[in-house]
Amino acid sequence: ERVLAQLLLLARVQAAGGRPPLGPVDLSRAARDVAADLIPEALARGQDLGFDGPESVMVLADPVLLGELIRNLADNAI
Repeated sequence: ERVLAQLLLLARVQAAGGRPPLGPVDLSRAARDVAADLIPEALARGQDLGFDGPESVMVLADPVLLGELIRNLADNAI
């Protein structure tokens, strides 16, 4: 299911010309949100997961793709 969702996201990005519009995104908020979503899975595997970082870090990115990047990193870590 997760791979299918990622393939659909990739297809949407490619259909839009391959480059989504970029805007200011709070990287810290995105990382906190992903960590909060994945805490139950990490706990079920006996792992501790959380976010420890600055309150706010603004970056120029596509919010959906940035969220996917963070989620992939956290999934791989779990």
